[in-house]
Amino acid sequence: MAVRHQFVRCPPRRVWAVADPTLYGEGVVGPSESTPLDSAWPQLGSRLRYTVRLGPWSAEGTTTVRHQEAGKELELEAAFKSWARRPSFSSSGRG
Repeated sequence: MAVRHQFVRCPPRRVWAVADPTLYGEGVVGPSESTPLDSAWPQLGSRLRYTVRLGPWSAEGTTTVRHQEAGKELELEAAFKSWARRPSFSSSGRG
């Protein structure tokens, strides 16, 4: 499994914008939707489920809070499953 670490240097208020799980996709590039799996988001160990979409392809993933100092530091670990093609439906008028 490939592992990549990315340190993002930005003001704490910008990092903590993802404390609202509905705004996760605005603070992190890629997710089209996100849902907390734990009511304690963004407390240590809590998780968030997200979906990344690219045309007919999508990937489901989770982000886990690994470290946090409220309003100051937030360390997240994101992981996602392999890409899957979403089913498409067409109306041909036949049949």
